Formats: sequence, structure tokens, C-alpha cells
Amino acid sequence: NYTIGSLTESDGLRVGPDYKGATIYYPTNATPPYSGIAIAPGFVSLQSSIQNWGPFLASHGIVTMTIGTNNILGSPETRRDALLDALVTLKGENTRTGSPLLGQLDVNSLAVGGWSMGGGGAQRAAVLDNRIAGVVALCPWLNSPQLDHQSPVLIFSGENDPTAPA
Repeated sequence: NYTIGSLTESDGLRVGPDYKGATIYYPTNATPPYSGIAIAPGFVSLQSSIQNWGPFLASHGIVTMTIGTNNILGSPETRRDALLDALVTLKGENTRTGSPLLGQLDVNSLAVGGWSMGGGGAQRAAVLDNRIAGVVALCPWLNSPQLDHQSPVLIFSGENDPTAPA
């Protein structure tokens, strides 16, 4: 496992208009270029609910941005917009003077993810942006799950989950 560092908006990270609060976790002793992922929380949940994914994935060499939402009651579509905005911020770290990720990211290898409505929003993001390299959806919830995109998807779901059934 790699050692990790982190960045927040107080460190110069862009403040995105479509999400509320962000933390980027990154490996400090791995060999770039790094892949990355932006992760959104589920319905009525804060960034803290998905924040442990940041250090975990970064310790395995994947730059990870966890975000909050502007409205915890928002839909998968608002989480989609938040994730797409987070990718703008993540890509910006590759060119931001003073960023520890300056020139370190493979901007063609960025994914999105989330749980519950965050996982639904991640799938919706891939529909709008075909450059997304992958989707990780943890017990994703969508009111209409028909999707048409080319990104590979990894879905974890619970067989007996009454809210977000498999």
C-alpha cells in the first residue's frame, strides 16, 4: 500500500458550483500517471458517508475525490451534475500550479462512482460524458434505470435491498 496525501478547498482546490465540499486523496510514493475517480454520496447523506473510500483507493494508487452534494435530498441527476463538476476539478489539478498532482494524472482514465443515488448519478454521468473510463455503483438507485453508455460498470447490490433492488 502507498502512503497518501490529501487536498481540500483550503489547499487551493477549485470550489465547484455543482457540489458542496471536496477532498482529494492521492498516493505520495507511487509512480504516475495516476487514474482517478470522483465519488458521490447517497440520498440524505454527507461526504463523510463515502469519505473512507478516498484513503483506501489512494493507498492502492488511485487518486480519489470525495464530494458532498449541494442538496442532500437531490436526485440522481443532481448527483450526476456534481460528479461531472468534480471531474472538472480533478482534471484541473493536473494543470494547477502548486498542486501535488501537477502533471501526474492520466486525464483519460477518470471514473465516477457513488452509492445509492450517488451510484445512480454516476451511471447518469456516463450517459452524458463518454470519456468517463468507468463507473462504480454501490447499491445504485435510479427511478428509471434504462441507461445507454459505453463506460464499463461495476455494480455491487444487495439481493434483499428493498430500496435499491438488484
